[in-house]
Amino acid sequence: MLKPIELPNIGAEDEPVVVACWLVDPDERLVEGDRLVEVTVRGVLFEVRAPEGGVLRRVAVRTDEVVSEGGVLAWYEPSPTAGVAGLAGEERP
Repeated sequence: MLKPIELPNIGAEDEPVVVACWLVDPDERLVEGDRLVEVTVRGVLFEVRAPEGGVLRRVAVRTDEVVSEGGVLAWYEPSPTAGVAGLAGEERP
């Protein structure tokens, strides 16, 4: 099941937020915390990072397009092990 990657609140208020550059292409693997996309508002660059591991499946807002805070930037497929505690080889406290 695909999950959205949304633009977090970056304090843009009523200013337009523009997608400056995608750093990951569709069908590329994601690792939690990977830099995915750069957006700009008032000339300031912000990075949006992967919320968890998986595969980027679809970009919803292309480079140079405007997105609102909370708007969907892309869709990803979480990896089956994303967020699963106690994987083989991990020590438990």
